[in-house]
Amino acid sequence: MKKQNASPCDTCALRDGSITNTNEPHNRLRAMICVEAALPFYCHYSGAGDWSDIGISKLNQAESMTMRRELPICQNWKAQVAAKAKTGFYDKATRQIRRWAGIFALQQINRFIEAEPGAIKDHALKQIEQVLAMLKGGRAKAR
Repeated sequence: MKKQNASPCDTCALRDGSITNTNEPHNRLRAMICVEAALPFYCHYSGAGDWSDIGISKLNQAESMTMRRELPICQNWKAQVAAKAKTGFYDKATRQIRRWAGIFALQQINRFIEAEPGAIKDHALKQIEQVLAMLKGGRAKAR
């Protein structure tokens, strides 16, 4: 089993003011969605280098599994999910719905990033906003 750091790294997407949090809004958004949906969020820095330029969704299944074995789970994600779990946030009745909604939102982020400006990009953004609002327990703002 690989050893993981007990504290969040300095470049954590969930650490306010870090370079990743400030300069990579798509990673910060992915991390937020993963916390709300209790989906694993992997640190993209490892002994093998920086994986930030590789999207897991672009890899075949074998490559994806190899990459996931190499990358540790984000320690800040673990702490935030544990804190929410203690409050009953991930109740049994909504756990699977949260997971599906989170996966959908992560797919929409990829769609948003890949799309040219226009209707597809606007629609993906609207979907992301609505799902994130739902995951956080609020209502999405109307556009």
